Amino acid sequence: MLFWESEDEQEKELRGGIALLADGVGGHGDGEIASRLAVTTALNIFRSAEAATTTNQMLRRLFNEANLAVYDAGMHGAKPTRMATTLTVALFRRNEVAIGHVGDSRAYLVRQGQIRQLTSDHTYVAMQVKMSLISKEEAMSSDLRAMLTRSIGENPTVQVDYNRAVLRDYDTVIQCTDGLHACLTEHELRDCVNRMPPSAACEHLVRIAEKRGSQDNISVQVVRVENVPRVGYYRGAVAYSAPSADVAPLTQELQPGSLLDERFQITDVISRSAMSSVFNSASTLVTLDFYKKIKPDASEHQLVTFGRAATGILVVLGMLWVPFINLINAQLFIYLQAVQAYVSPPIAVCFIFGILWPRMNAKGAITSLMTGFVLGSVRFTLEVLDKSHHFSAAPVRGLLDINFLHYAILMFGICTLALIAVSLMTPAPERSKLAGLTFATVQDKVDLSQVRGQAILDYKPAPEKPYQHRLNLIFSAILVATVVSLWIYFR
Repeated sequence: MLFWESEDEQEKELRGGIALLADGVGGHGDGEIASRLAVTTALNIFRSAEAATTTNQMLRRLFNEANLAVYDAGMHGAKPTRMATTLTVALFRRNEVAIGHVGDSRAYLVRQGQIRQLTSDHTYVAMQVKMSLISKEEAMSSDLRAMLTRSIGENPTVQVDYNRAVLRDYDTVIQCTDGLHACLTEHELRDCVNRMPPSAACEHLVRIAEKRGSQDNISVQVVRVENVPRVGYYRGAVAYSAPSADVAPLTQELQPGSLLDERFQITDVISRSAMSSVFNSASTLVTLDFYKKIKPDASEHQLVTFGRAATGILVVLGMLWVPFINLINAQLFIYLQAVQAYVSPPIAVCFIFGILWPRMNAKGAITSLMTGFVLGSVRFTLEVLDKSHHFSAAPVRGLLDINFLHYAILMFGICTLALIAVSLMTPAPERSKLAGLTFATVQDKVDLSQVRGQAILDYKPAPEKPYQHRLNLIFSAILVATVVSLWIYFR
């Protein structure tokens, strides 16, 4: 935790001041070393950078350099391990404060008796709160409140949240770790900094958190803005220094505080994926690629029934998989990325070569997929077993110490070699069967001479029966009522 500004007035006006707060992640190696390294690296970059560097460029560079410093320190040590820390940076310049944030520490702005949170927690429970699954009070006491979805040093790259706010005289900016904000409400923070000087407020807040039995690191910064630079008056109103030229968005993604269509302010954002599409896609693959092959004469009703059963089984398997998450990585985002890295390389190889290389055949594709399955399964199994039985053998240790992104690249290369080798050693597919499927055969005419029965375009589905029509109406009405009820409840 540091605050720095230049003693030279001219440099201070150009460069501004900076407040940094980091909280080492417990259970991820040396958290204290990681937090200190992140803060000192970011501060050194800030002090050595050109004073005219824009706040956008400055924050990007601070977080990238701090993340790489912590990552390299963990991986290049005598015993390679992963260190991680949170990092929140407030950059004060002219009449603005620019915030960069990763982790579950927080930044608040207190103004005229009101308090506003400037950051979003990168935790599992924060996502639950955003989706109205639990309340803020329940999140403060949840056992999962320390499960991070982002941190500094866990991987070579990091996704950073940015925000900015225009400052006024006597505004107060608070930065604190989860050990503090988990034990105090926003109203208590606001009241404390309003009636006490910054140093006294920090001591008082720490004492309250300790008294209430905080189990996490307790750090807090209180920065009070006494005088915002002015350039004069316009029609009786104070005119502050003009906004800096770097007001362009720090990222193309929507961020809290940004304006949508110049009318609507974004108060919070949430990233989510359509799980229904994932389950539907998986059940379709299982139904058409396996069940249809085994029972080629299956009716449409049988296919739909099997697809529904496959979806139900996938949902159950997904629920049973939850206990394995912590065995791979305590951070949900990193876990999802790691599992995807072990699954996607062989699929990507088959897709890319399937549309670019007409010589590829089914045997080469199957060999590539099975090779990727074996490589991914071996890495996944070793990671799970390593949690209970730490492997010391050099070959196994070397395999486990490879970053999962680098392992995905290795899998992609091996699967590519397997696909090419097997395809060249086995007969090539018939050109007529590739019509319209690859770039080389996209202009070829599709051969429909082997299609049995009527032409595909002449096929007409069976007419809807009366009871099917009634069921469709009933389920449609239930769906509409459910959507309307949810809209009324959550609006």
